[in-house]
Amino acid sequence: MGEVLQKQIKGKAQSEKLSIGNVEYLDAARLNGENIFLSNGIRDVNADDILIMWDGASAGKVYIGFEGVLGSTLKAYTTKKEVSSKFVYQYLSANEDEIFRKYRTPNIPHVIKNFTDIFNIPVPCLAEQTTIGTIFSTLDTLLTLHQRE
Repeated sequence: MGEVLQKQIKGKAQSEKLSIGNVEYLDAARLNGENIFLSNGIRDVNADDILIMWDGASAGKVYIGFEGVLGSTLKAYTTKKEVSSKFVYQYLSANEDEIFRKYRTPNIPHVIKNFTDIFNIPVPCLAEQTTIGTIFSTLDTLLTLHQRE
């Protein structure tokens, strides 16, 4: 997986050390639909970045579409320009069960340190990545809308 990434960062922000501001604080609660906390943190995540829960019971769960300051239990991946972040997100999302089973520590759950070195993502040409990512993103949106009805 490391070959598709331009950079990766581990979150450092902690809500109790932040003040009110205009940058969204991203933590497990927020990514799972809870209230927005606008902080004075420095934005380090863009909407195209892939977020992965790095620590805790949900370690290995992936997200996309958020901007803000990254909380300490998360990691963010920025893909290279020739790689579609939507494609990589969809691939990781489709393989979350495998990530939970094979790439987490057994006791206190967190994703293993060398995850990006040993988890492989087959990468088709950019046009195919874009098509695949768009199709599955559209399906995700339709499923979410249908579940709300």
